[in-house]
Amino acid sequence: MKLPSSSGNTISYILVAAIFSVVGALATHFYFKHKSPGNLKEVLELIDRNYVDSVDTQSLQRNIIPLLLEQLDPHSVYLNKLDNEEETVALSGEFCGIGVTFNMLLDTIVVTQVAPGGPSERAGIRPGDRLLRAGTQVLYGKGVDFEKVSDAFRGEKGSVVNILARRNGRELQYRVVRDDVALPSLSAYFILAPAVAYMRIDTWSSTTHAEFLEAFGRLRKKGATSLILDLRGNRGGLLEPAIAMANEFLGKNLPIVQIEGKAYPREEISSDGKGILQKVPLVVLVDELSASSSEVFTGAMQDHDRAQIIGRRTFGKGLVQLPFDLADGSAIRLTVARYYTPSGRSIQKPYSSGVDVAYYQDLKNRFNHGELYSADSIPPSGGKTFKTDKGRLVYGGGGIVPDIFIPLDTVGLNSYMIRVEDADLIQHYAFLYSDANRDYLSRFKTVEELADHLDRTYLIFDFASFAQKQGVPMRTSLINEARDRIKRQINAAIAMNFFDLQGYYQLMLRDDSFILKAISLIKEGKTIPSVNGKKGA
Repeated sequence: MKLPSSSGNTISYILVAAIFSVVGALATHFYFKHKSPGNLKEVLELIDRNYVDSVDTQSLQRNIIPLLLEQLDPHSVYLNKLDNEEETVALSGEFCGIGVTFNMLLDTIVVTQVAPGGPSERAGIRPGDRLLRAGTQVLYGKGVDFEKVSDAFRGEKGSVVNILARRNGRELQYRVVRDDVALPSLSAYFILAPAVAYMRIDTWSSTTHAEFLEAFGRLRKKGATSLILDLRGNRGGLLEPAIAMANEFLGKNLPIVQIEGKAYPREEISSDGKGILQKVPLVVLVDELSASSSEVFTGAMQDHDRAQIIGRRTFGKGLVQLPFDLADGSAIRLTVARYYTPSGRSIQKPYSSGVDVAYYQDLKNRFNHGELYSADSIPPSGGKTFKTDKGRLVYGGGGIVPDIFIPLDTVGLNSYMIRVEDADLIQHYAFLYSDANRDYLSRFKTVEELADHLDRTYLIFDFASFAQKQGVPMRTSLINEARDRIKRQINAAIAMNFFDLQGYYQLMLRDDSFILKAISLIKEGKTIPSVNGKKGA
């Protein structure tokens, strides 16, 4: 679904409406003895004419807009020009640049991955190369940050950037022609168990639906007949791809989502019956960070009893934002509607107008109250009850409660492990190990081959020695207690340096409690939720 775009007049109307909606809150700031200004323009003109010093009223206006939006809801926001461009790129599914993934741990840009067929590969850049300069921009030293490096690599399609690199002690010059580079929303997909496909979606962008169909087509050729769809940590994005994805799994004329706002009459979007995965057994993984479009998809699957939803209660964002671009390149993402799942429930958690501290502390509160460890700690919704197609009770407000609860993994999470994880030492060590052994480790052509080698190479106490040099004392008993967790994370982080996130998740998901439960459900033929204690049809 595509909501109507707006003109400049519409934007002005929205801003004025927002101003009047919060005029009471701002009155004490803009009170004058003889006359109270009627709108923001009048206030700014008054300041411009009468204030004791010269004032940049344009800057003042930009600073006021976020304060206005804060009075509405937690998800109406103002984006400056740079942030707006970054978000637009992320949702588009591609950007224009040189096509490399890099690491900055050593105050030097070290290439870890080169996009196949991309600008850098065509120019001759390889993983392991140190990038020293892009044009006139120096890329090494403590003063270099990620944004500066990204800006140096990105640019208009067809533009040229001269890269100075070092490889094996030799300096090399590359002429790289910037081009479109895919920004995948699927970070991993592979055969996880016999006939079981695994797919992880990190965000919902304009390319997600096409990426998904292409990936599942490849996995189906490898024998996949069922699917585990991982939406953990997926905070949302565009609404349209989530609707298109849901359509692939549903029969004809089944509601997917309902949308309604003051300026948008209630609209129900239903499946067209042309989905190609209607018979594929499905398990959906969610957690407390699964939000927005992820909840739209999950809600549709749950309400139609189409899949088992396993994990923890989702974030609870049931508001729809529409972007309104402003003349200076900035934008307002304004909440224009609420969405409702097929059964008619809103999963938006409660919020109050203005800056709602409790809203932003909700996830912390869930942790403190024990909800991430026990389903019994999930608070009652206090809202209306709804029914799925098969008559199961579901609830509105505060996110989607999964059909099967999976607690937070705490195995091996002791004081030693917490310190090394908080300091990101495993990632640091894995990169240094990968870089020092790049030529040898590059010989392994598959993740499985690399994993077999790493399983035979006991790196835990080598890592512990490294961590001790970084300020974390070696505690043998605690290290032994956490050894499986340390080993899994080290191996996965090393795999990422050679096989990107695909390799990372193939190793990181070994013994993952979500995955083990999902595979069990598929093997037992229980991907359709039970009704009244009986297996669903």
